[in-house]
Order: sequence, then structure tokens, then C-alpha cells
Amino acid sequence: MVYCLLPAYSQTGSRTKAKTPNEHSNSFLKPYAHPYQNRLSLVAGIGLAGYAGDICRLKDSDLQHHYLNIGLSAGLSYRFTNYISVRWDNSYQSLQARARPGTWGDLAFHSHLFGSAISLQINTTSKTIGEQYNRSLDAYFLAGFGVLYYRTKVNADASTQEWLKPMLAATGSPVAFTFPIGIGANWRLTDQASLGLEAVYHFTTTDLLDGTSLTNDPKPHADHYLTLQIRFTQQLFQLFHYKEYLQRKK
Repeated sequence: MVYCLLPAYSQTGSRTKAKTPNEHSNSFLKPYAHPYQNRLSLVAGIGLAGYAGDICRLKDSDLQHHYLNIGLSAGLSYRFTNYISVRWDNSYQSLQARARPGTWGDLAFHSHLFGSAISLQINTTSKTIGEQYNRSLDAYFLAGFGVLYYRTKVNADASTQEWLKPMLAATGSPVAFTFPIGIGANWRLTDQASLGLEAVYHFTTTDLLDGTSLTNDPKPHADHYLTLQIRFTQQLFQLFHYKEYLQRKK
């Protein structure tokens, strides 16, 4: 008799009903609703970067000061649904590297990158009121589109400059498009603040981040870079609008 009553009690009392596929879909597209937290968040980050281009590869850490290329970022994040946010990131990134031995002589470069990008961020966990307080770790992935302005200084001795003269970019547009793709995770510190780690690979449309380009190459390879940042997110506070909250919650 006891064994018959226990399952019945757990089904009606303590056991949580599983969500159907339609309920998961509705939750994914359901507008974010919270009685006193704003959809808007302030985001700031600091980190390092690695270069991938003509003169060396991303894995050549010894040629890139072991990735000690400081970068800063600041922007806004707007949460549309319980899972989906749109981000606007503005960044500064320093890139330094030197050529692999036996390839480009003693060539080295130092670039300053200034970028602005709009990205779509999709979280793996919901931001409904119950779940956002029950879960401390929230992973996500992102993809976006941006514009990059860069200034590059090339360093080489006279013999190297003469040898690489056809490949040293004396002129060229300092503006390029970027396509950032990345992953990250946020750890909730308080109800409105979180600290996260994010890795983003930035595809670009220019071959001049390192100041060099093979002018006789019909299909030049664009330069890219990878950023790894610690990011702090502060969700803004709003006055309690109960009617608006109930409308979005429905």
C-alpha cells in the first residue's frame, strides 16, 4: 500500500511537470519580463588577443608577446526574450607580432584597432524570474557584424624593407568590416551584476592589419584575430511598472 501511494503523491505534489516542445518554444520567443529589472545592461571588458595573418599564425604565441595584446571594450546589451539579446560593443585592441624566422626577415608590426559591432547573443538558459535566480552560471554564443578602423606601424631594417617593398602596404583603406563569432559564460554575482569570460574570433575583410599584403596575389588572405576577455555586466534598475510587467509576462 505504501509503494502504491508514494508515486501518486510525487506526481501530484513534489514532482514538476515536464515542459512540452511547444512550451519550450514559447519560452524561447517569449519577451523578457521582470518587475524591477530593466531589459538594458551596461557591459565592460578587458582582455588579451592573438593575431592570425600573413607573417605568423595564431598558435605562434612566442612571436606575439605570448598574446599580451591588451584590449578594452564597452557597450550595451538589450534583452528581447528570455534567451535572446542584442549587443552593441565598442572596442580598442592592440596587436603586435613579428615574422616567423626565415619568412619575412625581421619584419614586425604594431596595430591599433578601433571597432564597433552589433551582435546577436543566444543564452543556453532562460532568464525567467525563477530560473535566473536558481542558476548561477549562464553560457551563451554570439555572432555579429561590425566596422573596424585600424592604424598599423611596420618595423623592419633597410634590407628587409627593400626586399619586401612590393609587399609593404604604403596605402590602403584603414577601414574594414568584421564578423565576430564567439562563446562565453556569465557567473551571477548579484541579482543585477555578473562576471563572465568570453572568447571571440574576429573575421575581417582586410589583409592590412599587419601592414603587409601580397600585391600580386589574386586571392589575398584576410587577417583575423582572437580576443579573450573578462567581462562585467550590470543590468539596469527600473521603477516597478506592474501593468507593463503583466502584459509582457502573458
